[in-house]
This record gives sequence, structure tokens and C-alpha cells, in this order.
Amino acid sequence: MNVSTDAQNTMPTLSIPILSHEAACSELIENEYGSVTWTSESTEKRNCDWQIRNPSGKPVLLHFKTFKVGEKSANCQGSYVSVIDVNGNTENELGKWCDTEGEDAWLMSTGSSLLIRLRTDKSVEGDKFEVTYVSTNCQFDISNNCAYISSPPVGFESVLPLKCLWRISVPDDSQMRLHFQEFNVDGNVRDCQKNALQLFSGTSGELTHIDEFCGTKAPPETTYEERHLTLFLDTDSTNTGKSFKAACSELIENEYGSVTWTSESTEKRNCDWQIRNPSGKPVLLHFKTFKVGEKSANCQGSYVSVIDVNGNTENELGKWCDTEGEDAWLMSTGSSLLIRLRTDKSVEGDKFEVTYVSTSCQFEFNDSFSYIESPPGEFVSNHPLRCLWRIRTPNDIQMWLKFREFNVGGNDENCETNGLHIFSEVSGKLAHIAEFCGSETPRETAFEQKHLTLFLNTNGENTHKMFKATCAPAACSELIENEYGSVTWTSESTEKRNCDWQIRNPSGKPVLLHFKTFKVGEKSANCQGSYVSVIDVNGNTENELGKWCDTEGEDAWLMSTGSSLLIRLRTDKSVEGDKFEVTYVS
Repeated sequence: MNVSTDAQNTMPTLSIPILSHEAACSELIENEYGSVTWTSESTEKRNCDWQIRNPSGKPVLLHFKTFKVGEKSANCQGSYVSVIDVNGNTENELGKWCDTEGEDAWLMSTGSSLLIRLRTDKSVEGDKFEVTYVSTNCQFDISNNCAYISSPPVGFESVLPLKCLWRISVPDDSQMRLHFQEFNVDGNVRDCQKNALQLFSGTSGELTHIDEFCGTKAPPETTYEERHLTLFLDTDSTNTGKSFKAACSELIENEYGSVTWTSESTEKRNCDWQIRNPSGKPVLLHFKTFKVGEKSANCQGSYVSVIDVNGNTENELGKWCDTEGEDAWLMSTGSSLLIRLRTDKSVEGDKFEVTYVSTSCQFEFNDSFSYIESPPGEFVSNHPLRCLWRIRTPNDIQMWLKFREFNVGGNDENCETNGLHIFSEVSGKLAHIAEFCGSETPRETAFEQKHLTLFLNTNGENTHKMFKATCAPAACSELIENEYGSVTWTSESTEKRNCDWQIRNPSGKPVLLHFKTFKVGEKSANCQGSYVSVIDVNGNTENELGKWCDTEGEDAWLMSTGSSLLIRLRTDKSVEGDKFEVTYVS
């Protein structure tokens, strides 16, 4: 059995006769880096201990490059190798392997010492192992939710070997996003064995090797499920390429919450926070307070930006400095928004607070008439509701929003946590138009905006989340819930050129229509000019039952499949004598 150590010495190696009463060969190694090899060729040395100790007091990293010791057995009862974490007077076994189980294992000490223990019960031809070790010479432990990492660290000369650790931990409800902004490790010589940035899952004990990077190409931006990551930069003395800059950010997947930052946190100068909605629906942000940097053209100094992340596509929605971001609202097109902070200097009093909500339901309306009801049918009233109704209307129509019933938040005066919010636009940068809460029905309102978003936000305790509203063209639109009646129209009413009438049966049973008189527009293929159509509205499904012009609709009868029919009038010009009368029965 042959035992050898290949070490790069920076101080004398101290050999000691015994580290364990069972060990026939033992050694204390205090080198910066090197390797320990063992083979079964010699039979007199069957039990050995090697203790690797870092004189700087920082962690030791081990890697088993080759491993074949003994035969496979339950708990390695025969020959084995174990690695023990030695931290002061405390010893903790990190791993125990036999056969080929230890191949490619990586381990890191919690303190400054690891003990490699070999025990063999018999000689097996071909048994051997080789383990490399590194005594790290710089270490940074990062436990906040945002970190900016750069190499070489301040105080380390670029011409000296660098064996540096960055150990990162994030909260259990978060994930980690690693983004390299610059990268040059090993210059033009690609040798990841001696000059590389290694990435591990875990920060001590047995580590899982995830990846290694070297060269001049920046690694791809990646999100990691792991809560604890270690970056280890290992370079030799000849390598001056050991520079990289990376932002390690928090990936937040909560239903709602807030992100706060102040200039007092000096280590948080360049940060990313990615808010992602696990349901795949949009994320809504609101900057409640904002003061970052000084005002400048295009915010050249310190700033905050918000980026819409939709698959592999990123789009900057806004960028603010000074107090420009105060009260800004933003909504993702997909399910993720990225908040990016960059500061060039610390300014006393700089801070921001942004709240976020991951919406839980979403309804899209692309027509001039929308009937909106809350809570939606599939949502239980005693659960939190964070729901969107996004309305896009034709450009030539002014919208009229009419609330028929309203009880949101009870008497709660905090409309942000329990309220209905109205915004212009349906994604990107939003303009907050109004908010309503309580039991008083809001007044009818006309909106110039062609795109509107209604957002209902309620908490878990609030059971008041009920409202009914119609959004329709301001000129003439109506929701009718009578048992029976009639709708009439004539061309003499010039302002009523584009109208919707929705007939809905409160009992949930069908609606029957009969056109008693009908003359609208002129005859044309597919009624390209003025026309009347009837649409069957069944839940979120709409189906056109008929479309008529000239006198084609005379004496037409129609019945809904569900409980609602929509009569739609569109005219391109006024024709004297045009009119219709339709009777309905619920």
C-alpha cells in the first residue's frame, strides 16, 4: 500500500505519528493546496488518517477525483473512507463511502479542518483514491436577499493566487437568481482544472457540484431552486484573469408582500428582486415611497427600473431616479416582474418601498359590452381574492362603467388591502384612476380610456368582495333583467349609432327574442355596412346566432342556450326610416 501527498507548501508540513489510536499512518497537512493519494499495493498500512488544516482559519474544500475502496456493503461495514469535520473539539462525520461511492464527492469544512479517515479490513487489488484539497484564503458569507459579488475582492492583488468563497443563503420562501455582468477567469487559457469558478449547492458539509465556468464568456443567467449556494474561485499564481461581477438576487413567489430598501444598508447597492406568480397570471406592483439618487437625464447615476420578464423576453417598463417613481403602478404582461436597483454612490435618506400582488384570477373582455360580477363563480367568498378584469374597447367608443351592486371591504377604510382599483391600460405602466371600498355604490362614470383594468384585492378575513357592474358604450348600452319587455330603435336618434343591449334572465333560464319590425341599413354581402346581430352569451363563451341588414331580420325568433342574449347594433351612416322593434321574454 502506497501513501503519498502532493502539496504546494507555503509553510512547513507537520507530520504527527498518530491522530487516532487505530491509525497506523497519520499526517497533519497545512498547505494551501495539494492532493492525497493511496493505493492497496502495500499491505502493512491499512488504517490511515490525514488531517487537512487551513492555517488562515478559513474553510477547507475536498474533491475525490478517483475512488475505489473495498466492496459495497450496508453502511460500509468492511473497508471504507470517511471524512470528518473537525471544528475545535467537535467532530462530525460528513460522509462514509466504500466501493466506488466516493467518486467525485465534494466536501467543505464548517471550520478550518477536515480529517480523511481510511479503514481497511483486507487488501483488495486495484483499490485506490485520489483527493485534492484547497485551503481557501478569502471568504464572504451573504445572508441578505440581495448581493453584488465582484472579484478580485478589495485587498487581493490580481497577480496572486485566489482561492475565494462566496457562500449565499436566501429565505425558505425564495429562490436565487444569478446574473453575471462581467466574466474573465483564466484569461485566454481555457483550463477549468486550475483556473475556474465552481458553483455548488450547499455551503458546508457534503456539497453538490452544479457547474464550473472559465474563459471570457459570461455564464447564462440562471434561477436556482437551492436556498444555499457556494461560489468558489480557484486560480493559480500565473493567472491574472480572475475578474467577474455578478448580481445574486432573490426570486420571490409569494402571493403578496413588499420589498423595502434604504441607503443605510451599504452592502445592498446593486440588487435585483424578481417577483414571479406561480399561477402564471400577472403581477401588480405599486411604489408607495421612492427616493433614489439625484435627478438626471435618463437617470445616469443611481436608479430603479422595472423589467417585464415574459419567457426569454425582457422589456423595461420604467426607469426612475430622485422621486420620479413615487406612486408608480406596473403590471406584467406575463407572470413576472424584475425590480432592478443600481446605485453609484450612497445618498443619505434614499429609500423605496414597493408592494406586490400575484393575481389569482383574470378575465379578458375585448368587446364594447362587459358584464362583471364578483366573486366569480369558482371562487369561495371567504378566501382572499386578487382578481383582474381587463377591458379593451373599440377606438370609436367612450366607455360607461355602471355599478349595480357594491360591497367591498365592508367599512374598511384601507382601500389598498380591501378595495376595487381602476387603472387605464391593461399591462405595463398603469395610471391609477380610482379606488372604491365600503358598501356605498360608486357613481356611474364615463371613461375616455379605451383600455381599462379593474383589480379587486381582498385579504383572507374579508368576506365582502361582492359587486356587479356593466361596462358599455356611453352612447347607448343597457343590461336588462326584466321578465319581459321590448327594445326599440330608430335612426332619428343620431347619437345612438352603436349600441348593445344585454337581456339576462335572473332565474338562469333561457331568453326568447322576436324581431317584430326590422329595417337597418342596406343589403350587402355579409352585411358589411350597418347591421344588427344577436349573440348568445353563456358564461365566458359568446356565439353569434345571427346577423342581419336591410329587412332580413324581420320576424326572426331566437333563444339563448344559457340565460342571456346580446343585441348589437352597428351603423356606418344614418338612413332615414331605419328602425327595429324586438320583444323579449325571460
